[in-house]
Amino acid sequence: MIPAGFVRLLSQADILSGAKAVADRLRPQIKPGATTFVAVLDGALFFLTDLIQELAMDVKVDFLRVSSYDGGETSGDLKLVSGLMSNVAGADVVLVDDILDSGKTLAFCTDYLKSRGAASVRGVVLLAKERPRLAAIEEPAVGFRIPDRFVIGYGLDWQGRYRHLREIFIKDAEKETPR
Repeated sequence: MIPAGFVRLLSQADILSGAKAVADRLRPQIKPGATTFVAVLDGALFFLTDLIQELAMDVKVDFLRVSSYDGGETSGDLKLVSGLMSNVAGADVVLVDDILDSGKTLAFCTDYLKSRGAASVRGVVLLAKERPRLAAIEEPAVGFRIPDRFVIGYGLDWQGRYRHLREIFIKDAEKETPR
């Protein structure tokens, strides 16, 4: 069930088409067997799966979990909750995230991967909000550019819920309350 006030932004077919387009852009840059895809949990799990299946190449996979939440409220400061299980020293890394908002998560994770010795780090996001970035980052490969509004589904959550939805829903601007 979709919560009140949300409307569909992207269908399942749209999302898969976006994953294919990103895979097609990445394919010439990927070294089979030598590239590690690192997904930012929990949100990027669905996108990572579709992306590497579209690539249909031998790649390594690992995960990072970061958080800016302290006691249920965001502090704005990121911390590493769970690091890599594999060694990325000397590896080309594709950093996969669900959404680009302020850019802080991408910057934090890129710095972490470089500190672990990654030869290169290339960012990939399914969604990029149309808004100014608060962190200096290299522009990632983007599946879709979206308005600066709240979204749920396909791994994106609202208070830990709605990740399971196969489509992406956006907060309806007409039903939003003033901030």
